Amino acid sequence: MHRLRLRCVSSMIRGLLVIWLAVAALLPAPQSAQAAIPEDEMLVNGDFEAFHAGWVEPGVQVIYHASSLPVGIAPYSGDYAAYFEPHTAVELFQNVAIPADITFAKIHLWYWSRWSEHPGERSLAVQLLDPVGGTHYVDALLIDAYPPTNAWQPLTYILTPADLAAIRGRTVRFKLRADGSNYRANLLVDNVSLEVSTGLVRRIYLPTTPRHAR
Repeated sequence: MHRLRLRCVSSMIRGLLVIWLAVAALLPAPQSAQAAIPEDEMLVNGDFEAFHAGWVEPGVQVIYHASSLPVGIAPYSGDYAAYFEPHTAVELFQNVAIPADITFAKIHLWYWSRWSEHPGERSLAVQLLDPVGGTHYVDALLIDAYPPTNAWQPLTYILTPADLAAIRGRTVRFKLRADGSNYRANLLVDNVSLEVSTGLVRRIYLPTTPRHAR
């Protein structure tokens, strides 16, 4: 009698388990609040792994394979990075069509600076410009080469409401520009991104640990 009851209970449990698994398979997978926010990467080949694709390098080559980078510096990831050679003004850019309904945007990149002479002045500007008239919509970052980082360092710029209003629905030029210098300052950039969102919830970004030379 007890065995018969145990068999019945066991059959009921197995039946309930099968039903529960079938229902669970039909339900959508749970998502965190951050993952549910729509977000789009605006840049083409922001990690430079497709070499020159997507970018314009007027006058001077900027994107290099690891084998052509300064000795002791490897790309932050992959095999390519942007190297802004010393002693001259160098720029790299691409045009981006910004959606008209964005509510959030951020620029993020990794950079490395190194001096082989005594300190002087050199900087790298990150800008969003009018590709026709050159109007500055957003002057996001100005990265000083000195003091040298001698390692990869992360930088993030969250666009302000005024920045967003200036670029909504426009085609903008995303430009990285290193000014000239009489000093030998190495400036490198990797894993550049311009991410936009139409979500209503603000994203929270945690600090990123710098990655040192390999």
